[in-house]
Amino acid sequence: MTAESPSYQPFGRSTLESSLAYRIRHRLFTGPDHLLLVRQEGYRETYRRLYFRDIQAVIVRRTVWNRIYAAWLGTFTLAILLLAAVLAVKQSPPPAALIVFLIAWIPGLGLLINAHRGPTCDTWIQSAVQSLPLKPLNRLPLANRFIAAVRQPVESAQGTLNPAALQAFATDSAAPSGRGPETSSTPATDTATIPVLPFRPYRGHAHTVLFALLLVDLAHSLFRFHSTAPVMLITGLILSIALLTSLILALSRQAGTRLPNTIQGLTWTTLVYLVLAYSFHSSLMMFRLPTWNHSSPASLLQVLYPPAGTSMITTSFLVLSALMAGLTGSMGLVQLYRRQSGHPPPPPSPP
Repeated sequence: MTAESPSYQPFGRSTLESSLAYRIRHRLFTGPDHLLLVRQEGYRETYRRLYFRDIQAVIVRRTVWNRIYAAWLGTFTLAILLLAAVLAVKQSPPPAALIVFLIAWIPGLGLLINAHRGPTCDTWIQSAVQSLPLKPLNRLPLANRFIAAVRQPVESAQGTLNPAALQAFATDSAAPSGRGPETSSTPATDTATIPVLPFRPYRGHAHTVLFALLLVDLAHSLFRFHSTAPVMLITGLILSIALLTSLILALSRQAGTRLPNTIQGLTWTTLVYLVLAYSFHSSLMMFRLPTWNHSSPASLLQVLYPPAGTSMITTSFLVLSALMAGLTGSMGLVQLYRRQSGHPPPPPSPP
């Protein structure tokens, strides 16, 4: 960096945005008279500067991802602690319960870190011609510190807003004028209009069916501790197909709507739950397939649908599945009820 180059100070931590197709890292720096946004994708970096004199607003919208993280991590911690308690009650070898108890600290530590960082949020910065997302500012306390840090440089570059002058300008603008229909006391500024994509209305009951089926899945997992009849296998297969179908419908119905972020996040959480459950069940079948006796249909049933008490792994999987299905389904139905209570149907049109 040369002597003439401005000095930059990083603000917040870098944020990684990744999927199977891309991996992007976002960073935010503050300079003497502008902000610098760095977007790194592989070996390519792009830079955007936003000067303090052009900033119009900082928009912060709180999200529910911290609650979803807390629900997931808390469920995993509780399930592992229950497993440690079962091992201790059954008088397993002493190191087993202790090791499982220590493993519970892994999601437990993540739960504490999530609570310490505060609520999640989406942060945008608005100028006259563009609106840019600030990906590194994804926690509400960090966004508040950013607003407090840039307030003084913005006021130094643009001047302090006088409330009395603002009130006088609003009064003059509202007063009628005899100089023509199009008069204004301030010169017009060349600003660009930011297009707003229209939202489509949400229709149907796909989410209600999805969350109700999750509660049915909770009951099915609990019944597996008491019954291993073939009808339970058939019921599980039908329930899996119904869950997958309702999940696809719910994801397609919520796209582009004003459905609350909590409900949309719980729907994506259901997708993660089904993927993990299917992956675990497939892996368990691969390990148990060599024990299949081709001359015995009951042996095939044991491979496809192992009883709950056959192994500690199967028992832990059923407990975790029941917790996740019950938690996600009940939270989803509660959020749908609150949404319905807060949005009553419109009155009928007059004849």
